Amino acid sequence: MSGKKILLVDDDKKVAESIGAFLKKLGHEMILALDGEKALEIVEEENPALVMLDMQLPRINGAEVLTILRNKYKNTKVFIITGYSKEVKWKCDA
Repeated sequence: MSGKKILLVDDDKKVAESIGAFLKKLGHEMILALDGEKALEIVEEENPALVMLDMQLPRINGAEVLTILRNKYKNTKVFIITGYSKEVKWKCDA
């Protein structure tokens, strides 16, 4: 997946920048969104190859973003990331 456009969605800017720097070193184009609403705008405009999606987000949470992606952008690949240290269950209606 070298050289792909990746959308990283995380409300912790330092974490996002660290992950983004690593992926840039691998040759990927990084786009950052700090909330779920902005993430959906970027998916519509940029059509990224992959969305790395945190679950705890302001405005629209990760589960809601995932549901919208699954229903409207069926071919978009999504990789879930979270800082939770214990199991948490989110409901996705897709």
